[in-house]
Amino acid sequence: MSPAFDADLSLSGAKVKLESLAALVNGAIAFDSPDNSKPAAQDDTFGLYKDLAHSQRGVIVKLELPSGDGLKAESTPLMYQGTGGG
Repeated sequence: MSPAFDADLSLSGAKVKLESLAALVNGAIAFDSPDNSKPAAQDDTFGLYKDLAHSQRGVIVKLELPSGDGLKAESTPLMYQGTGGG
């Protein structure tokens, strides 16, 4: 499941995902199927999560910085292995 509306605000900027305007207005949810997942059987039940990150399908990366000196909101990009993050 993924939310109909998702926003990520970080040092690198803001990202907004919107399933559709109708979904946002009606309070709908969106569903997601992981690659290579098996089809659901009759009477299967599934939990709902606040967002994709809470479903724990992703990879958790914990970065510890020696200090935050020199970091500036909206101007310091967050990079991990050459890829931007937030």
